[in-house]
Amino acid sequence: MVGMRELATHIIAVANESGKKITNLQLQKIMFFIFGKMVKNSGDDAFIESLYNYKFRRWSYGPVVEEIYFDYNNFGGRPINEEEATKTNIFTEYDSDIEKLLSVNPFKMVEITHSLPSWADYKDDIEARNYVPPYDINDFIREFRRDGR
Repeated sequence: MVGMRELATHIIAVANESGKKITNLQLQKIMFFIFGKMVKNSGDDAFIESLYNYKFRRWSYGPVVEEIYFDYNNFGGRPINEEEATKTNIFTEYDSDIEKLLSVNPFKMVEITHSLPSWADYKDDIEARNYVPPYDINDFIREFRRDGR
């Protein structure tokens, strides 16, 4: 089964191929925007739901897939060193988007995620470290599909 872990590995592989460094913070934000673009482009909601096997959580620096974060948190703020990262065919159509996002300052991406209602509506609770629900598919539909379908 292909899911969020394969998306993360694919993004790292694209970074490796392009000779760009990627930190865990960048990885999390790029995953969020690429998954959002996938939701926007896909007409197959069942397929999108199947990919979303690990949920994004609302953290102080924006959306984070905890399971993926903890896979790479040993790198801290340093670039992820995973030379054996491999690409997954279903994600290759997003390679140019991934390459563009690798050039964006990760704190700019944090700022953008903070401006979206799916994070901003929970800001006070996030900052107070209260429980907030994870992102669900409807959050992505509202944020990334203009027509809301």
